[in-house]
Amino acid sequence: MLRVHFTAEDLTRIRFARRPAPLQELHAALATAVAHSGGPLFAPWRGRVLRSLPASAGPLADLAP
Repeated sequence: MLRVHFTAEDLTRIRFARRPAPLQELHAALATAVAHSGGPLFAPWRGRVLRSLPASAGPLADLAP
């Protein structure tokens, strides 16, 4: 186990991105779509996404192994 301790000063330096990073968002979505974790929380979304993706989206899997 690795523990990281943050001080209040560390937390005041947190900055948020102005906009999402598209490739990171795509990776997170693909990983969530193909993972079997999350149980009933993601099951309806996962089913809709995987059924609605066209065959031409197959190469996207190479981006997020």
